[in-house]
Amino acid sequence: MTGVFQRFAISFNLLFVGCLVLIHFQPYDDHDLRNLLFTPDCVAPCFMNIQPGLTSAADAVRTLEGSEWVGQIQVGPYGILWRWNGRQPLAFQNLYPVSSEKYDGVIAFADGLVVNIILSSPLKLGDLYLALGPPQKIGSISIQHSAYVQMNIPFGDEAFMASVTIECPVATATYWQSSGRMMWLKDNVGDGNSTNWRDLLLIFRRYDC
Repeated sequence: MTGVFQRFAISFNLLFVGCLVLIHFQPYDDHDLRNLLFTPDCVAPCFMNIQPGLTSAADAVRTLEGSEWVGQIQVGPYGILWRWNGRQPLAFQNLYPVSSEKYDGVIAFADGLVVNIILSSPLKLGDLYLALGPPQKIGSISIQHSAYVQMNIPFGDEAFMASVTIECPVATATYWQSSGRMMWLKDNVGDGNSTNWRDLLLIFRRYDC
């Protein structure tokens, strides 16, 4: 009986390892994620057909009102806030409970035009690297009291940026698993820091992080 159980356990483990190997070697399909972050047939930076620097605040409100993903909308003198309604893609899942006063996204505008779009998201930094390719630079690094690091990381044409917060001490795993906010900007990000992991690690350790 013991021998039968052992053979079953070995067979199960081999099957499990085989499945992991097959998953590992599947090509990474970034098509859906890229289409979510950059609306097809809309010049980037563009999210949900809203383009910073081109789309009017009034048109942005109409776009949100017509979206099947958007629930509550609040319009102020300088921005538009919205909450998802639960039908949005998993990449944009609600981070805050319905009872919370926090919103999932904000669109800032000036002189009647959208300036930027900021979206809270559970997407990991590693997912963005895989889908969009490695960034050419790190926009800014801010280390607060050796407790956490705030990093702004531009991707692609640099008018799309991820802003992540990582607790100290920073490790490889926490770096790739970090998440925060995504931003579609009217203007490109300026000069930045190296994206080389060793260079970043030296900066973190210099400030006890």
